[in-house]
Amino acid sequence: MLYKKPLFTIGFSLFLVLVVIILTTLIYGNSVHTALEEETDTYMEELAQQSARLIYERVKSDQTYLEGLAASISELDAPLTGSHTLDILSQWIDITRFKWMAVADTSGTLYVPDYPETLNISQEPYFQSAMNGGASVMWLPEIDGKSEKLVISVPIDSGGKPNGVLLGRYSIENLSDLFTAGAFDGKGYNYVIGSDGSIIFRALSDSMAPDYKTLNELAANTSNTLTSDDMEVMLNNMKSGAGGSITYKMDGQERIMKYIPVGINDWNLALVIPSDIIDAKARAVIKNTSLYSGAIVLSFLFVVLLVFHLKQQNHRALQKAYQNIQSLYRTVPSPVVQFKKDCNYSILQANDAFYNFLSCSFREFDKPIIGSLLPLIHPQDCEFIANLPDGLSAHEFRLLDSNGHTKWVHGNFDCSNTSQAVLCAFFDISKQKKLLRNAEKEALLDPLTGVKNRLAVEKNLPELLHATEGTGALVMFDLDKFKQINDTLGHPEGDLVLQNFAHCLIEVFGTDDFVARLGGDEFVVYSGDILRPEDVTQKAQLLINVMAQQMGTAEKKCGLAVSIGITFYPSDADNLPDLLKLADLALYRAKHSGGKRYIFYSEI
Repeated sequence: MLYKKPLFTIGFSLFLVLVVIILTTLIYGNSVHTALEEETDTYMEELAQQSARLIYERVKSDQTYLEGLAASISELDAPLTGSHTLDILSQWIDITRFKWMAVADTSGTLYVPDYPETLNISQEPYFQSAMNGGASVMWLPEIDGKSEKLVISVPIDSGGKPNGVLLGRYSIENLSDLFTAGAFDGKGYNYVIGSDGSIIFRALSDSMAPDYKTLNELAANTSNTLTSDDMEVMLNNMKSGAGGSITYKMDGQERIMKYIPVGINDWNLALVIPSDIIDAKARAVIKNTSLYSGAIVLSFLFVVLLVFHLKQQNHRALQKAYQNIQSLYRTVPSPVVQFKKDCNYSILQANDAFYNFLSCSFREFDKPIIGSLLPLIHPQDCEFIANLPDGLSAHEFRLLDSNGHTKWVHGNFDCSNTSQAVLCAFFDISKQKKLLRNAEKEALLDPLTGVKNRLAVEKNLPELLHATEGTGALVMFDLDKFKQINDTLGHPEGDLVLQNFAHCLIEVFGTDDFVARLGGDEFVVYSGDILRPEDVTQKAQLLINVMAQQMGTAEKKCGLAVSIGITFYPSDADNLPDLLKLADLALYRAKHSGGKRYIFYSEI
């Protein structure tokens, strides 16, 4: 009996110790499970927000490209569906992500570069949206085994109303690299969901993602764990842009879905992971803790060590996820740089594409520039960077590479006033800028004579008038008997006459004066150097003489000559339309007075 009491006491004590250890283990395991749930929820939201932001920035950047191109096309002196416009689209396809670009006229007829057939898209929502003056981004569903497409449409404005539609399209696979579902050991997957419950897209790289087309279809396969009330709450959150999370069971496995708005249309990005990722970690904690249940001290020590180990494990998992994010950041093909909003724009970090863009390595960059972005920014573009608005914005600006060459870029900025840091991803648009400048220059020249055309008169001459100090002369010319040249000698000879006359104008008035062909055989010259009537009289008589000397016998037999109407700015008129009208009246009087003469409007 004497030994039984101590044994009972020891046994009872061990029992109490075991109960304490079990309770402590259960309580600890439950707390660890809760902490893992909170960390996983936060991490899921961060990954979903990152993917949503990358999708938003890429699609909006592509939309900005199209809007810029649409604005340039609207200024061209060429048919919307002509070969010149389609050639420009072909060049842009080679330098953008778009695999297909096209224009549609107001009737909905689609014109695609290097594609002879035309389609009618007048009933398509993206065409109707653009014709109503608004850009759109839409998915095109899978058709005949072909993958889904993303199509962006923007209006081509002319005189304040749509004159047509510009479209760009690429495959859904072009966005696959922006999803981060693989961060959970490859067990997660993504959906892009509309607020009407349609599943627009799923992560193509993950075979675990069920190929459902709607949330209702998904709910029907969740063992009644996703009820109609749950669906209603979820759809209301998506419509209001609130986002949220939901848990359901499918194929005997519980899953967690975190969804947030993308910022494009009514799309929501959903990240789905199996909940047993959390359960497995929690079970491992309880199992490892129970192995050291022999003594409270050892158990306590084990718990401390285990907590430390788990914290380190979680830290390494988060560190690995952070490294994965950093790896994605480094491997983005576009240059990306983060800098402080200080006086020198000190660089915090940048990817390899940034240094490749500068034509130098990190060490070569850091040594001469001392990690500052300020020396790279064109002086005329420093002001807008100093006044970047809070949040997302986009700008075109100029950067200098290590060789001192200036490059035009289109930058997307994410500016935070709280952290005083700016993240910028940009794209080299120097070639596009050069193409647009060349196109704009060609659009203002007459292709036959090489002088300026009517569009240049309407666009540039008003600015020249306002820039003129004092007075100036607007002189209008018309070739007498020019129709007989075409009728008797042929149009090639008529074209040669127009070219020679343009050369005569340049020879007499000089390259500094504004020389343009209004159309047909009608030309105009504006000179700010002519201040007196006798000055323009001398020029007009000289032109008549030079033209007479350069005319051939055939032209003389046809009676080719030049009539001239002269007006002065601002004494006769102080604006271009009135000046042209008065010069035309003077020209009309000169032609009907026998031609081969000049008349001032003030003499009428």
